[in-house]
Amino acid sequence: MIRIICIGKTEPLELKKLQDYYVSLIKKHTKIEVIELKESREEFKDVSIRKECEKIKNALKYKPILLDVNGNLLTSEEFSKLILKYLGFGIDFIIGGVWGVCEELKKLESISLSKMTFNHNLIRIMLLEQIYRVFNPNFNK
Repeated sequence: MIRIICIGKTEPLELKKLQDYYVSLIKKHTKIEVIELKESREEFKDVSIRKECEKIKNALKYKPILLDVNGNLLTSEEFSKLILKYLGFGIDFIIGGVWGVCEELKKLESISLSKMTFNHNLIRIMLLEQIYRVFNPNFNK
């Protein structure tokens, strides 16, 4: 089981459709779920981060892996090995909100899809594409 736990809804509609497309492709190979938690719109950044952190922690069920620009930068092959290592136990990929995540979550195992920073909606699509690549033999040549 693979779950992507993220803050906020996927927008715009074109990205939501692309997200749903990749989820449908991945479901042919394994169980996958995208869990969108309501973003906190507090006046102060640190309060929003703390509230979103609690929502994320409450949603965790499997091996948590944080997506973070400072995380371990993996090749597609290394990412594939990571997925296959934890797939039998379940994986919770975490994508924080616009302000990032709390220090507690930053202590988790983390990976980076790039040294560049991307919009949180776009990074969901990039993650889904890499997960799909794990199960598609045409990509693993």
